[in-house]
Formats: sequence, C-alpha cells, structure tokens
Amino acid sequence: MNGIEYFAKILKTEGIEALTCFPSNPLIEAVAKEGIRPISFRHERGAVMAADGISRTSARQQFGVVAVQSQAGAENAMGGLAQAYADNIPILVFTGGIPLSQMGVRPNFSAVHKYQGWVKQVEAIYAPEEVGNVMRRAFHALRSGPPGPVVVELTADVCNQEVPTEAQNYKSPRPALPTPAPLDIQDAVKALLAAKKPVIRAGGGVLLSGATQELKELAELTGIPVFCSMPGKSAFDERHFWGGHQTQSDEENSLRTQRLTEFYDEDLGLKRAGTPEDIAYAALYLASDESLHTTGLNMRVDAGLTCHNRPWRDIISRSEKRNKQIEGG
Repeated sequence: MNGIEYFAKILKTEGIEALTCFPSNPLIEAVAKEGIRPISFRHERGAVMAADGISRTSARQQFGVVAVQSQAGAENAMGGLAQAYADNIPILVFTGGIPLSQMGVRPNFSAVHKYQGWVKQVEAIYAPEEVGNVMRRAFHALRSGPPGPVVVELTADVCNQEVPTEAQNYKSPRPALPTPAPLDIQDAVKALLAAKKPVIRAGGGVLLSGATQELKELAELTGIPVFCSMPGKSAFDERHFWGGHQTQSDEENSLRTQRLTEFYDEDLGLKRAGTPEDIAYAALYLASDESLHTTGLNMRVDAGLTCHNRPWRDIISRSEKRNKQIEGG
C-alpha cells in the first residue's frame, strides 16, 4: 500500500463521506475506490468553500475535506483558506506536491512554506512511514483547540512509495475540549447579572459547540438581548423577542423597544439593533470562545471563559439560582 492509498483508508476510517476537489490530485481516485464520493468543482476556491460549508453545518462532528492539484491549484485555494481561517472553520485540505528534490526551486510553489500564517496547521510528507503520524496530528488539530483549516501537502515522489506494514497503525485521536474552572464560571455569572446594560453577542463558536439551545435558554432566563456576528448567524433566532431584528407584531415591538431602552443611554436613542455602535455600549464583554487566540482580541474582557458547550449549562443553572436568591430577598 502506497502513501496515497493509506491516506484514503485513513479518511474512510474517520468516516469521511465526500471529498470536494478540483482535478487533478492522485487522492481523488484513491478515495473513490474506498467508497468516498468525489465532488468535482470548476475552481479550487469553490471546492474549498464547499468543504467549508460542510464543516460549518456539522458542529465539528464531520469535517469538509478538499483536494486540489499542486502549483496553481494550491495557489488558487488560498482565498478560500483565508476565509476559513478568519472564521475559525476546521477543514482538511490536501494539496498536490512537487517531488522532494524540487522543493525550494523556483518557480515551484510549496504549500508547506507559503501557507504559513494562512492556516492553523500545515505539514508535508517527507517519508512514507510518516503518513499515519501526519494524519493523526491533522485530525487532532481539527477536533481540538481553536478551529481552523489544516493542510497536508502530498509530496509527489514520497507519497507514491510503499508505506511499511509496521507504520500502518493509524489510531483516530480523541478531542481535547477546554473547560474553565468553576470559580471562573461563577465570576462570569456574577459579572453578567450585575451589568447595567448587558448584551449577548453570539459568534460562530456557539454553532460549532452545538450550544444554540443553551443560548436561547440563557437569553430567556436573563432577559438580555442577543446579537449575532456574521459567523454566528443562526446561532440565535433573530425573530425571537430578544433577537436582533424587530420583526414581531406592533405590540411585541413596542414592549421590546421599552425593555431595550433600559440597556442604552437616553442620549444614544434606540438605533437599529445589532450595529457596532450599539454593541460598544455593553457594560460587560463575556467571552465564551473556544478560540484561545481571539478571546478579548477586540474588546476588554472582564470575565473570559475559554470553553466548549458545557459551561453554557453551568451559566444557566447558576443564573437561575442567583435570580431566585434575588427574588427571595
């Protein structure tokens, strides 16, 4: 079994059902033999964006996988990769590679050298016995830590070599999900409930962690308006009473407007909900972001939680308990 065939078997082991692609890449035929459906596109960026869409709608339970050719194909994919990296979307990308002896020789394009800073992780295959190790690290990066695109460059001559039998020992890595300390959750709840003008701004992490229901419960329990960022669209139903758009009946809009004025200064007035100017008046920025490198990136964080979906449940339960204590005097 050569390296390309072993890549295909590993993808089958991981439950991958489809490979978006733009020919040619030797992996396309190999995955088809394993029962994985190749879906061809007219441009590399289209293939990357389709893989992006699979990952966005799968809550990190399934990953979009894409294969493109070397040289120009790897170059054309960079726009889609940049978008996935900016939005923290975990996709697996296989680029065709040049022979090992041609790496660094102009005008050859090498993804492992040029993609640095564009993706979460990129590796090339330098020895056939390393295929399993590279794939284990790739799927670990997809499942754990800050989400983002992961790239494997299929060095042409190396991947055509036979993989030693003893090196065909791939084992799927388990996800390592971050959870904050209980005291940090407690501090965050206190800060949130003590805020005079709280606003919940939901991002893409709510979707990736499958916490949409928990977010809805939290908003309804606390009566705090929810606005979604662009990557977080559909994390909260914007038609909801505490949603970001006034699409309810006149009576509901009137009541909602009355409640929302409690969250903004009188001289500010009620602007269209969800604009950056509105968000800037929030007294507290509660970061519940799985992406370690983006928590507090653009705002001062009073209580930051780096987590997956479990702390949402803890925040809800602690909020309920604290509200009962307040109501009971």
